Amino acid sequence: MWQADFGYNTGLRYSSSAQISGTSDPALFQSERYNSGSSPVIYSFPVANGLYHLNLLFAENYGPLQKVGASVFNIKVQDNLAFQNLDIFAAVGANAALVKGMDVSVQNGILNIEFDNSVQNAKADGIELLPSQSPQLNLKFNYPDGTPVAGMLIIRFPPRF
Repeated sequence: MWQADFGYNTGLRYSSSAQISGTSDPALFQSERYNSGSSPVIYSFPVANGLYHLNLLFAENYGPLQKVGASVFNIKVQDNLAFQNLDIFAAVGANAALVKGMDVSVQNGILNIEFDNSVQNAKADGIELLPSQSPQLNLKFNYPDGTPVAGMLIIRFPPRF
């Protein structure tokens, strides 16, 4: 499920009708929140504590910034530098989807993502947060005569204490 832009502290919105390559859902990459000032754009989302997979969606749709080095920025997730000197155009060119993903742990009920200018304006076209699934191993035990042991032992990783 996708939701409208929310949870941010500042920034401006820009939309484009550019045709976006490299995605099956181009509409997700046709609008953005960008940082026009000196303070970073910070998104804060209340979420349950746990492990998540975070996808940040980008496309360089603004003509004047469609050249290498025209827009470069840093991204912090949970106060840790996650992506440094991100240059969307250098990575995928103009009007093309770029998804940067990472695993993240939330331990205080808030996910913080900070977009900080380096050259021109930091931006994001979309943010996707998916709960991480702990791997599950199902073992079946048999007695020495081959008869199955009734019940099942489930081991979860990481262990939950």
